[in-house]
Amino acid sequence: MRRGVGLQAGRAFLVLLGLWLAVSPWIVGYARHAHAVNDTVVGILIAAAAVVSVLTGAATPVSLWSALVLGVWIFVTPMAFGQAGQSFSANNDLIAGFLIVVAAAIALTSRARLRLF
Repeated sequence: MRRGVGLQAGRAFLVLLGLWLAVSPWIVGYARHAHAVNDTVVGILIAAAAVVSVLTGAATPVSLWSALVLGVWIFVTPMAFGQAGQSFSANNDLIAGFLIVVAAAIALTSRARLRLF
């Protein structure tokens, strides 16, 4: 496997997940819920963090750590605000949050390995 493939894949997946999170309330139709704005703002921040990570290269992991923290936030939001249950919006946040954490962890781990060699 080529060096840095995990970092590139993690960043690309973060951009896609961030964009999905930002537009999903408006596409699927739960924009009237209170946390739709939270999903949109956090999705934009995650996509922006991935783009900043691409622009800064392997110099700093701050943007990837930010994406990881935002992924944890999205994951716990439905449970913290009592919105968890049988709704698409809660399940979307749980699944997207988990995948964001995994993608950011892959990118961070690959970045660390890239810096070692």
